[in-house]
Amino acid sequence: MDQPTTVLDPREAVLSELDQLRQRQAADRAARLDTIRHARALGLTNQSIGDALGVTEVAVRNMIKRAGTA
Repeated sequence: MDQPTTVLDPREAVLSELDQLRQRQAADRAARLDTIRHARALGLTNQSIGDALGVTEVAVRNMIKRAGTA
C-alpha cells in the first residue's frame, strides 16, 4: 500500500523553509566567526580577512566585536 503523503499548506511550507534558512544562516555565521578567529590567530589582518570575505576591514572588526572576541 502507498504511504499517505502529508501536504503542507503553502504558507506553512514557506514558513518551514524560512525557518530552515534562519538555522543555516546562524550556522554559517558561527562558522564564519570561527574562521575569522582562526585567521586572526594565524596573524592575518582584518583588512586581509575582509578582502577574502568581500567586506571592509571595519565590517570584520565589527563582527569580531559583536562576537565578543578581541
